[in-house]
Amino acid sequence: MANRTILYQLLVLISLISCGQSNDSQQAAERKADSIKYRAEIRRIGNNERGDLKKQTLIKLIPILKEKKLDYHLFLAYANRNTAKMNQKVNEIIWSLNTRNDTVGSLVSYITNFAKNFFEGSSIRLSIIRKEEVAQLENNFFPSDKRRSLYLAAKEIINNAAKHSDAEQVLLEFYVEQDKLCIKIADDGKGINDAEQSKGNGLKNITDRMTDVGAEYSCLTGAFGTSYTLKTKIAKR
Repeated sequence: MANRTILYQLLVLISLISCGQSNDSQQAAERKADSIKYRAEIRRIGNNERGDLKKQTLIKLIPILKEKKLDYHLFLAYANRNTAKMNQKVNEIIWSLNTRNDTVGSLVSYITNFAKNFFEGSSIRLSIIRKEEVAQLENNFFPSDKRRSLYLAAKEIINNAAKHSDAEQVLLEFYVEQDKLCIKIADDGKGINDAEQSKGNGLKNITDRMTDVGAEYSCLTGAFGTSYTLKTKIAKR
């Protein structure tokens, strides 16, 4: 009921913004046409989203709709971009809280799928290697807090590679070293210089996440590119 009320209020707001008061009949007609487009798009977003996510999406659109000079295509791009981001965040929360995902296999698959989706349509070529010994341990228990921390660290590294490395290729590799799951993410970019390291570049976040769950983190960088490795013990069955 609350979401319907918000949707109705937003539709009223759009009508007021788009139609407004104008002595120019042609402008009024154009604004009315835009209003119809906006309302149709809001309904589509509202129908596709669920619960609080719908509410958040609609509220975030209000400031954009107040910009009278905003054309429909820009609005549509904004709506789709922000809806996708919120969908991802909600899915990440659901995945991290669901204890059915507390396995090595779930972590490996989730990171793999994120990387594939992230680089889809990108000029960076992604290569994925999953060693056979990882598949043999995919049902081993992996606690939620550690699972979430490793995923977020891997996500941060992948983002860094895409935004800062100028790489052409990224390697995502999963393997086992003694009793530890290892996640290697390497790029062939320009490396990280001292200035970038001092600024953090997300590296402190990664270090903190690994420290919090008792995992290991290392980073090698140079003219060859940058290679990150995350390591953590795997619980026995």
